[in-house]
Parts: sequence; structure tokens; C-alpha cells
Amino acid sequence: MVLREDFMSQRGWYLSLHWTARSFAVLIAGFLSLFYFGESVGPNGHFTLIPAHLSVHDAIGLSLIFLSAVSMLLAWIWEKWAGAVDVVLAAGFLGCCLLVQGMHRAWFLGPLLMLPGLLYVAAAALRRATNAAAH
Repeated sequence: MVLREDFMSQRGWYLSLHWTARSFAVLIAGFLSLFYFGESVGPNGHFTLIPAHLSVHDAIGLSLIFLSAVSMLLAWIWEKWAGAVDVVLAAGFLGCCLLVQGMHRAWFLGPLLMLPGLLYVAAAALRRATNAAAH
């Protein structure tokens, strides 16, 4: 009986982490997509975000943010691997910001981008432990 209660407790924690990660991923990816579209369309309705006009570190940072948002959404399918990729991409963005622009830009967005990835990886590890306890 104790084993069954422990399994249900682990399953509850897994579901909480799993859906919290998904909720954060959708919110953050949605916010970032609004940011991209809002910044790329000028007041006259024309596309104004021209990659040739970006500096190298801005292009790298925007690419890392975009890929991080994509990996957050891919983690709905591949929880562990896409979550780990998200953490690596967010750490790369954080490192890029810290090297080039200092802490004033990276203190909030870097850890925010990492949060869904860390939750996905934790949920995948807990799912593995839950499955091992069930068998």
C-alpha cells in the first residue's frame, strides 16, 4: 500500500512539473513571437527587421532566442532532449549578452528562457523515476 501511495505522489509531482513547463513554454514562446512580429513590422506595415542591418552579436542573440523558443515548443514531443537543448541555447544567449552588453540585458531574459527547459528536464527525470517505481 505504501508503494502505491508513493507512486501516486510521484505521478502528481510529474504531472505538475510537466504541465507547468508546458504552460511557461507557451507563454514565453507566445510573448517572444509577439515581440518579433511587433519589432519587425514598421508603422507603415512593411517588414523593417533586416538581418543585414543587425550587428553580429544582435543577430546571434536573436537567433539563440528564436531557437530557444522553438525548442520549448518541440519539448512537447521530446521532453528531455528538447528541454536540454533549450537550457543550452538559453545559456548561450546569457553568455552572449554578458560578454557583449553586460548584465543589464541578461539578468532577466536568460534565466526566464532557461526555466521551461529546466522544468522539462526535471519532469523527464521524475517520469523515469515514476516508471521505475511502477515496475
